[in-house]
Amino acid sequence: MKLKKLNKALVAAGLVAGAAISMPSQAVVMSDDGTGEVLIYPFYTVQGPEGAPRTTLFTITNTTADYKAVKVRFHEAHNSRDALDFNLYLSPDDVWTGAVSRNASGVAQLSTNDNSCTIPSQIMSQTNSFSTLAYTQTSNNDGGNQNELRTNEGYIEVIEMGVIAAATDILVAGTAPVAAYGSIKTLGDAILHVNDIPGGVMDVGAGVPAGCVALQHTALTGGTWAIGSNGGSLDTTHVGVTQPTGGLSGSALIVQASAGTVAAYNATALKHFYDVTPRVSAGGAVTAAGEESTTGSDAATLTARAFDDLHSFKDLDAATANARSVQTYPNLAMAYPQESDIFDADTLATANASWSGNELVSSGITAGATNVLFAAEEDLTAACGGFNGVASTPAATICANARPVSAVLAKTSIMNEYVLENDAAAGIDFRTDVVVSFPTKWYFSDNGLFDSATGTVIDDADATVTDATMDALVLAPFANQFVSSTDSGERDQACDRFSINEADVLVDGSNGQLFNREEAKPNVTSSGLVPSPAINVDASKNFICHESNVLTLNDGDLLTSRIANGLDATVANAATGTNSFNIDFPAGFDSGWFEMAFDTTTASMTPVAGAVVDGLPAVGFVVEGLVVGADGFEGNFTFALPHSSK
Repeated sequence: MKLKKLNKALVAAGLVAGAAISMPSQAVVMSDDGTGEVLIYPFYTVQGPEGAPRTTLFTITNTTADYKAVKVRFHEAHNSRDALDFNLYLSPDDVWTGAVSRNASGVAQLSTNDNSCTIPSQIMSQTNSFSTLAYTQTSNNDGGNQNELRTNEGYIEVIEMGVIAAATDILVAGTAPVAAYGSIKTLGDAILHVNDIPGGVMDVGAGVPAGCVALQHTALTGGTWAIGSNGGSLDTTHVGVTQPTGGLSGSALIVQASAGTVAAYNATALKHFYDVTPRVSAGGAVTAAGEESTTGSDAATLTARAFDDLHSFKDLDAATANARSVQTYPNLAMAYPQESDIFDADTLATANASWSGNELVSSGITAGATNVLFAAEEDLTAACGGFNGVASTPAATICANARPVSAVLAKTSIMNEYVLENDAAAGIDFRTDVVVSFPTKWYFSDNGLFDSATGTVIDDADATVTDATMDALVLAPFANQFVSSTDSGERDQACDRFSINEADVLVDGSNGQLFNREEAKPNVTSSGLVPSPAINVDASKNFICHESNVLTLNDGDLLTSRIANGLDATVANAATGTNSFNIDFPAGFDSGWFEMAFDTTTASMTPVAGAVVDGLPAVGFVVEGLVVGADGFEGNFTFALPHSSK
């Protein structure tokens, strides 16, 4: 990423080449050791030819001695709508594993044989198909592909919700104990593995560990985290939970068993996502960091708080979940303090950017008596409309803000290698696919609601809302809305400009690059390297249009992705068709490296304090593979390479 107008005081203070400035730790920052409070897995997929689907295996590891409450969420690739989420409870040094595979209907599903506790417990006891509810209801239709197969590709986010105080009772004082679990009385008793099983024994009737069954009682009547208390705002979910401390790590394997191939990658980790200082209660006692009292007198004094505690069941309980199934809780817009520590490769400095007065972010469609066109300042506190109309924190005036995390992930360009060598006589066929995901994009570009009955944007029954009107609602660093009007037929995309060719100069004057292994550049015009077919955009330019994207090179279709096929991506297998987002490299460019540059004319954010941050919040990798055999179904090997960036 590039930081513009870097504070001259840094230079005056003695910044020189090779030096770095140490900034305060209470700001979200990219992890330097692969562990953190937030994990982002850039891509999952179950795509593949009929009879040869892929499975994405992933792990979440607690490298600390703390008990952890963790939110696990799967976002579909088109528009980041929630496909599945649940709460996971990890004991010290615990590892949780899951598998995303394809069911008999061709739809993504999650399964696990791991014993670590989840709420709801059905994550442990059964296979769970991914859901379309976040984009197929009348109240949340985003104009994209409505088929359930839209969930077959996407990305995963993991957010630590807090550290569990192991000695906290499962049931509140005065509640009759659950006789069947008489020895399991505390949260620690329920979560800790004894003889490899939480609680020490299995519950035969429930089919899950006894400790995990007992843990479910925390959310029931008389439970420490009882759902429906305090008017349904779930304020009790903070009890026995203090602020996150990090130490989570993760990895994923994209496996195609029929071909014997695996592509492995590590999750991107962020630290200091949520740092809240201890506060003094009305009685003068210091509360634990991140732990909030529920009494009215105490609540009025808690001015240092941004949101409710991250630990929540708001996504899981029908009484409090957003009726439109769009807003998620907790989410990547809840970083606190709203600051970023950003490394600048040009100056070798770490600079701080504050976003606390710059909270205009979309967080999906608002709830309300009538459908609304967009939600420019809307999320979890009273000043911003509340969560489904329920304020999260008394006296708080801080709105959710996706910019702190976006700034840390921002990149002006990404770079990687490619191999496309092909020798039909020798049976050699190298292929390369490029994965690029934008895990915060939907906060800025998902401001519309599509009316399937009229074929228009909500509040546009007379078709007066133009694409220009919709695009004006998008928020930097992204350039376009996912939902547009029907005046040009653009749907199922929110495209941003990029260049992968020196001759293709962006509006900001930058350009991408393409080299072969002998340092040669292609001799092409600006229209020489383009998607084929073009994706509802100027055919002489390159655009990238979704939350997760797979760009295939020279029609290799290595990952069998169908994200870019948009409204036509309605078949589970890839026996027919190809990835419509293909880029053809010219002859003589069988292997080498490329730089994909983003247009910072639009891809730029200005903080309240600090340097302007250029670039798009991107994560990803390339997958390279050697495919041999009949019809390409026999794979020799595949591997993943993380992107380098500027």
